[in-house]
Amino acid sequence: MLRRFDDSTVALLAPRLCGSTTYYAALAAYGNVCIDFGMPYDKRQKLTHRFDICDTHGQRSIVVPVSRPDNVAGRLRWSDILVSEHGQWWNVARTTLESAYGRTPFFEYYSNDILPLFSPEAAGDPLQKLIERTDAAIIRMLGLTSVRMIPYADTSRFDNVDDLRRSIPGNIEAIPYWQVRDCRFGFLPDMTILDLLFNMGPEAQLVLRDMWQK
Repeated sequence: MLRRFDDSTVALLAPRLCGSTTYYAALAAYGNVCIDFGMPYDKRQKLTHRFDICDTHGQRSIVVPVSRPDNVAGRLRWSDILVSEHGQWWNVARTTLESAYGRTPFFEYYSNDILPLFSPEAAGDPLQKLIERTDAAIIRMLGLTSVRMIPYADTSRFDNVDDLRRSIPGNIEAIPYWQVRDCRFGFLPDMTILDLLFNMGPEAQLVLRDMWQK
């Protein structure tokens, strides 16, 4: 993929589990990316552990419940937060994804890489670990071989650090692509990147490029 920014620039992004298409468009555009898990924990920020899909009823969210650790004093950061075992969420997530995207052209191609990530073994682990594992799988499936994940401590060596933690730049916007239920619901913008992958497969990379090259 052609990158928009050279190696002197790094994008600072908030952590997102299976983030939106605009989130991954920004990630692809920059190439050098730092996910800031040191951001203060805010329970109102559901986007950190929730992502939007489309099933037979339209847009809905898959939520991975989280819990606060008992042994951390002072202000919590997202790096402290744990994945909960509440409600056997892994079964809900996998069943929901299979129901929503089982008939899409590329679900079978990618599901073996995605569904195992939502497992009971993730319960009790740091949320950061789950997000990093899903990011690595998604980056691989998208073919974003030039993307480099930069530790926060190393961002100081870059000439430019673009802070995208609060919002994605306005020049990166969701654009229409084929969705399996668009005849019923119309195009639903900025779904999880999984929606784009399951519907468009290898062309997902081109869609992301067009989102910042338009």
